Amino acid sequence: MDIDVGPVDPSVLYEQDLHVSSAVWEGQERGLLRCQEHTSLLHQWKLTDEQIKLVDKAGFGFFRKIGPMSLNNSLISALVERWRRETNTFHLPLGEMTITLDEVALVLGLEIDGDPIVGSKVGDEVAMDMCGRLLGKLPSAANKEVNCSRVKLNWLKRTFSECPEDASFDVVKCHTRAYLLYLIGSTIFATTDGDKVSVKYLPLFEDFDQAGRYAWGAAALACLYRALGNASLKSQSNICGCLTLLQCWSYFHLNIGRPEKSEACFPLALLWKGKGSRSKTDLSEYRRELDDLDPSKITWCPYERFENLIPPQIKAKLILGRSKTTLVCFEKIELHFRGNVVDDGAYMEWYARISITKLYREAFLESQVMNMIACMREFEETASRISMERLSPVEREVMESVKDTISNNLTFGGWQEVAVNSGYGKRRRRNEQTPTSGNDISSLLLQKDT
Repeated sequence: MDIDVGPVDPSVLYEQDLHVSSAVWEGQERGLLRCQEHTSLLHQWKLTDEQIKLVDKAGFGFFRKIGPMSLNNSLISALVERWRRETNTFHLPLGEMTITLDEVALVLGLEIDGDPIVGSKVGDEVAMDMCGRLLGKLPSAANKEVNCSRVKLNWLKRTFSECPEDASFDVVKCHTRAYLLYLIGSTIFATTDGDKVSVKYLPLFEDFDQAGRYAWGAAALACLYRALGNASLKSQSNICGCLTLLQCWSYFHLNIGRPEKSEACFPLALLWKGKGSRSKTDLSEYRRELDDLDPSKITWCPYERFENLIPPQIKAKLILGRSKTTLVCFEKIELHFRGNVVDDGAYMEWYARISITKLYREAFLESQVMNMIACMREFEETASRISMERLSPVEREVMESVKDTISNNLTFGGWQEVAVNSGYGKRRRRNEQTPTSGNDISSLLLQKDT
């Protein structure tokens, strides 16, 4: 049976043919996404007190405390299937939800208001010059430690993860810049390239005071929006960006795969520290749970109870979560809209026409088939009430043909109806002996043909 799953109105989700949901409906499973966030070795960096002060000054004092975070690849893959880059929102059964600027500040502790993260692309020669001037050491092209103006994270860790005790302040700054480059390259600006980070970010840490005036959180969200949009295409198998933010956002808002919280502290990502261990729940089960999402499983305002933990400088900027603005990180420019959509009648009527909210194919197909059968029953009942006595032979023949057509079309696509004693009950195979009651189809049930 060929079912058009929508959207009914394609004017909003105009990239449906490219979206992973179209592949899911065609039975083309791409499997779990490969999550490209490289936080597992962050704890191996040994920062001195001087370095910690510089990291704080650069705007990463809270963020550095998060460290390694275990990711639930199945949950992340299921969430990506709901993301639409046309709207920068998750399309869920109850409406749209998205990750907002205030949540970046609360979950990651990054600045969301300030100078934009912009700059120019750099070539290999300029990149090497930057490394020599701002890091004090050069990666080796021969050893593949640098390529296309990107340095390997492993080279940064191996070379700078432990600052000498007797180091001069210039050396301390070089080691701290290397740490910050590693930190953003493994988290908020992680790419699908794997263990590399672009040297173009290095000049942003030349002056630590200036670094603290950048809107790192806004840039992180721009990169995550872009990464979600790319990963939602059926041709993709990887996802990058700050997946810690994505996963924590889900834990705060959706009671799906949610672990127990740790002790409350700031930034709020620490509530889920060590709690995101790889789930045994598979992608199809998370897909089903998102299909069946109801209000009882959604927490619309999850951060209110932690208000006493929020630093004043963070709290002062949370209003930006309600803003319509542009998120910028170099060449990545994404639109930010205010919060989550309220479930009201007018919106939901429009939303039902422009969206696709069901992805668990088997359950949805069965519901559609049962709806079709219900319509056929109504036709059959209407036809049975028409008096045949007053009809001409031709009209009687047409009516009989209509009834036969309805009966014949209750079997389609390898599915058939068989009667059961008490309406909807156990499924039966076509070749099983099943009691029938003539043409009474009120107790018929859809069955899979073998």
